[in-house]
Parts: sequence; structure tokens; C-alpha cells
Amino acid sequence: MDTHRQDLYPDLTASGGLGPAMKEAATWRGCDIGLSPWATDVIRIETARGYVSVDPATEERLFRVTVHIPGFTWEIGSTDDLGLLVEAVAAWREGMPFEELEAKFDFMELEEFARALETGEPTSLQWSDLLSSDF
Repeated sequence: MDTHRQDLYPDLTASGGLGPAMKEAATWRGCDIGLSPWATDVIRIETARGYVSVDPATEERLFRVTVHIPGFTWEIGSTDDLGLLVEAVAAWREGMPFEELEAKFDFMELEEFARALETGEPTSLQWSDLLSSDF
């Protein structure tokens, strides 16, 4: 890690990287985040809802959470609280309904596409968005 990031993330540096810090925070909070034992700084967790990735911002202390499904990637929120982050990742993995996720984790921003994914209709929403686009 560079010096700038060390100043923003001393807890990550002390733990040996983002992966070990997330595992430690998850253990401390009694969460299962499903992180592979070898994860260090590139965090990508497989869930039934696609892959969740976490990456720290370089300009400020902020953990960005992104979801990836085949053909689509979208950011679902960001927080500076590592403990809250691991709780949200664990809840996502456990399949907590999106409305409950938004209510419990106010940093999460689950837009219309995420709701369509939950109901099993992302394709129709994608077509609707494309057909209504000015482009």
C-alpha cells in the first residue's frame, strides 16, 4: 500500500490488507462474509445474488460495495465503517430482502434494477430502459 492509503486505512495496514481486516471485523461481529482465506486487497465474494466486491477509495476513507452479475455491474453503496460494511455483506449473502437491507444499512442505495433482480425481472427492466432512452 502507498503512504496515502496507509494514512486513510491504518487498520487495514495493521491487519495485513483489506481481506484480513474484513475477516477480523466479521469474526468480531459474528458475521459470515464468505471471504476466501487467501484474499488480501482485492475482495470479491460469490453470493447467490452475484459477486460482491469491496474496494477502498483512494481519495478518502470509504469502502465502495459493488455487485456483479453476468453483463452488469453496479455500485450499491459505500461506507467508512468497516464493521457496518461486513454486516451488510453478510446480510447480502444471507439473502436479506432489499427493502430490509436499505432500512438496516442506510448507506446502501439499491436502485430499481436491484429490485427488478430480486423479483426475477431484470431483463424486462433493461429493455424498458433501453427503449425509453433518448440515445
